[in-house]
Amino acid sequence: MVGAPERTRQLYGRVLPIHLERAGLRTDALID
Repeated sequence: MVGAPERTRQLYGRVLPIHLERAGLRTDALID
């Protein structure tokens, strides 16, 4: 389970490139 960038920021304090790549369109969907 890969958390959204926002969730990742809360856990790790920053968004890792791997998360952004894995999130892909899913991230945009959550933002929308």
